[in-house]
Amino acid sequence: MGFYSNLTQDDEYVSIGQNLIGNTDITLNYYITSNLIAAKTTRFIIDIAISIIVSMALSSLFLFVFGRHLLLNPFKLLESSREAIKQNETRYELAVKGSNDGIWDWDIVTNEVYFSPRISVLLGYDENDKNALPHCADALYKLLHPDDITKHKKQIANHLISNTPFNYDYRLKTKSGAYCYFTVKGMALRNEHNKAIRMAGSVTDITEQKRSQKALKQAKEQNDLLAQAIESCNVGISIADASVQGFPLVFLNSEFEKITGYSKEEMLEINCSLLQGPNTDKNAIDIITNAIKTLKTQRIEILNYKKDGTEFWNSLQISPVFNEQQQLTAYVGIQQDITEQKAANQSLIEAKAAAEQANIAKSEFLAAMSHEIRTPMNGVLGMLNLILDSSLNEKQHHQVSIALNSANSLLNIINDILDFSKVDAGKLELEELEFNLCNMLDDFIETIAIHAHSKNIPLMLDIEHLEYAFVIGDAGRLKQILTNLVNNALKFTHEGEVQVIAKLTPINNNQMRFSCQVIDSGIGISAAQQAKLFKSFSQVDSSTTRKYGGTGLGLAIVKKLCHLMEGDIQVQSKENKGSNFNVVLKRSKNPQKVFPTVDMSSLNILIVCSNQTQSSILHKQFTKWGATAVISPPAKQAVKTCQQYIEKQNLCFDLIMIDMQLSDGDALTLSKTLDKEVNLMAAHVVLMTTGELNKQRDLYQASRFSAIVTKPVITQNLFKMLSTCFSDKQHSNSSLITEDLSDTQPLSSNDIVWDKSIRILLFEDNNINQIVASTTLKKIGINSIDIAENGQHALEYLKQTTSHNPYSLILMDCQMPVMDGYQATTHIRVNEAGSKNPPITIIAMTANAMVGDKAKCLQVGMNDYISKPIAQDILFKKLLKWLPYELKNNG
Repeated sequence: MGFYSNLTQDDEYVSIGQNLIGNTDITLNYYITSNLIAAKTTRFIIDIAISIIVSMALSSLFLFVFGRHLLLNPFKLLESSREAIKQNETRYELAVKGSNDGIWDWDIVTNEVYFSPRISVLLGYDENDKNALPHCADALYKLLHPDDITKHKKQIANHLISNTPFNYDYRLKTKSGAYCYFTVKGMALRNEHNKAIRMAGSVTDITEQKRSQKALKQAKEQNDLLAQAIESCNVGISIADASVQGFPLVFLNSEFEKITGYSKEEMLEINCSLLQGPNTDKNAIDIITNAIKTLKTQRIEILNYKKDGTEFWNSLQISPVFNEQQQLTAYVGIQQDITEQKAANQSLIEAKAAAEQANIAKSEFLAAMSHEIRTPMNGVLGMLNLILDSSLNEKQHHQVSIALNSANSLLNIINDILDFSKVDAGKLELEELEFNLCNMLDDFIETIAIHAHSKNIPLMLDIEHLEYAFVIGDAGRLKQILTNLVNNALKFTHEGEVQVIAKLTPINNNQMRFSCQVIDSGIGISAAQQAKLFKSFSQVDSSTTRKYGGTGLGLAIVKKLCHLMEGDIQVQSKENKGSNFNVVLKRSKNPQKVFPTVDMSSLNILIVCSNQTQSSILHKQFTKWGATAVISPPAKQAVKTCQQYIEKQNLCFDLIMIDMQLSDGDALTLSKTLDKEVNLMAAHVVLMTTGELNKQRDLYQASRFSAIVTKPVITQNLFKMLSTCFSDKQHSNSSLITEDLSDTQPLSSNDIVWDKSIRILLFEDNNINQIVASTTLKKIGINSIDIAENGQHALEYLKQTTSHNPYSLILMDCQMPVMDGYQATTHIRVNEAGSKNPPITIIAMTANAMVGDKAKCLQVGMNDYISKPIAQDILFKKLLKWLPYELKNNG
């Protein structure tokens, strides 16, 4: 193989390629010399260097001309961006503060939550309190109300999964522990896979808004209720617009339509004066007009007209309504149809007038009946009493006594009928006077004891629980109540006993409750009979009426009297087992002790009595006073008791009280046995007897008894007995009775001497009563008496008197012919009888005893009042009050 080369020997070559020519075996090899490569490379480097130098020169020139602006502009843009960001942050902060909302930002990936300080403030914490709300998701859950937690979790899940709006109201616990309402809003930030990676939002306090909504709801409900009430009420209601001339109606309810007959469409924008008509009272219209002018509420009854022209009476009230500026805005009218009421009132007025007239006629009839009945009864009783005081043999005395008892029974029946009529008509007058309750009860028991003795029924009074003596009330009516009850008890008791138990218990500082039981062992009352017991004209049954008599008014009067005295009466009873009537009354008190202060602590007392109730009453009373009391029922046991006591104490009882009738003997025999078998030493033996004292006088003087006490044993008699037995004995260096609060013994006509100047003028038209009154006065000790038959006659007597010999007192009958007592008294007081007469005492005598009689007497100028029939003791007390006298022992 050969080759061809055009290379020189001195040069170095570098192969740069080979090329085969066609199908020949000729290969072309291409070479370049190394120097050429070096020269070309040097040239290229020089060109590059020149280019760089030129470029740098051009760049320097360019930078010199434009470079300052190109370099500073990015920094300026950065600074502007920072300023804008700062402004935006300030604007955002102001917006958040101005909105009063709190901001929260929840990084869902890390579960960290940012709470703005405003949220802490909304919850009641300090905005700088870092521990108030930890920056974690659980912090909010802990504050949620338990009822809101489930709802919150559900709403968060819905928003994160389904991207539903998150804007809900929750209750959050504040620092104070109270829950407040907040609106929580938020929105989630999601990645390219639509997964929530961040959520932010706000918290707004809506507590006040909730309260306002609640208040608004309540106000709406109230307004709805008010509107419903106005619409459904049974009075017409209308509202007139006061800001428009003419005051047109802007509202009216259904009842207004019903009352007037006008529909709402017909009356709206119309004035109410449309309801007025020809017979409407002009004065009523003027009153309404004046009320509107003076802006006052006005109520008036006015005659109005319905749509069909029918008249109706309208009870109208108009009331002005003012706004907050006190400007008149409306008038509210209330209408009520009172036509039927007016008619009923007119009927009532007429009926009342008729009833009053009938009541006056009834009162006049009662007064006339009282006078017509009592006047002859006064004569009958007076004459019988005069006859009894005359010389009568035993038979005559007995016959007159029977007549007197019958007359008194008749008077009691008359009094029952009249009292019932007066109570029923409201014409009975109660006194309010102070009296000694203890003494009243004692006197009452002594008076009624005669009835008990006649039936041989023991009658006992228990006043252990009376702590105050003086009360205020009507002693006479109280005695009437007790008399009726005790008489009934004695009437229906054939064997056994009757007991009266009186008690006083305090209600307050000024009032007491008086309770009195009347207990008997009589025939009793069945339950069926008790139901009609207090009814008028009613007896327990018809057979009782025939056997026992009576009007059937007694208990009815008692019931009514109890009610008048602010009390009541009740009964407990069984057939054949007796009855227990309990009266309870309210009384005023005078805080004085009822009994004398008694010191019996050194006394030992033996009570010998077969009646257990009587023994118990005495035992309780003596024990209350401090004594040691022993009860010994049979006579034989009494002797043994005394012997045992002497053996033990080396002395006998200080006081031995023996009942006259014992189950195994009598008092006289026991007294002699004790005196014989027991050394009684200085013991005082006292006899208790139901007999009259005069009949027991011989027995008393012939026996060893120190004193006699009549039964029923009352407190006053016990005091007298103790004073008699222990008048010289001292106990504990003090007298037995250290203080006496009992009333002074009443005077009798034998105890006094009347002044010689006394002259009495008696006004009385009835001849019999003239005799009775004048004779009674003479029995009392007054003999200078003139009698006038009527008021005119009496005035003539007064004219004839001289100043040297005037009348001391006038007894004035109220009902007389020609001139009655009231007219005569009026003439006397205005000195029509002659000014030479000095003021004279006038005592009214009336048979009426009706409510208002006493006031009427005092009103016309009378000084005092006494009812017929006139009892000698009552008349004597009145004369003692008004006439001069001296006690005989005072010379």
